[in-house]
Amino acid sequence: MLLNQYSYVILSGLAIAALLVWAVARGLRPERLVAVAALGLGCALAFWMFTPEATDPSASGPPAASIGAGTPVLLEFQSPY
Repeated sequence: MLLNQYSYVILSGLAIAALLVWAVARGLRPERLVAVAALGLGCALAFWMFTPEATDPSASGPPAASIGAGTPVLLEFQSPY
């Protein structure tokens, strides 16, 4: 499969490496290094913002109570296999 949980990390790493190679080939100037650093910071920030985190299932109450109340409910089932 082409896209999986590591695709973003690989693609952002390739984009940063490509920009760094371009900056070195054209001559290391401060504004080009700032562009590489900004892309790296932006990729890291996006990864941090969109990484899912585990939540306590009992914190929001039982799902059965929300299902009958007319509130949209998302049930996610996961398996490590």
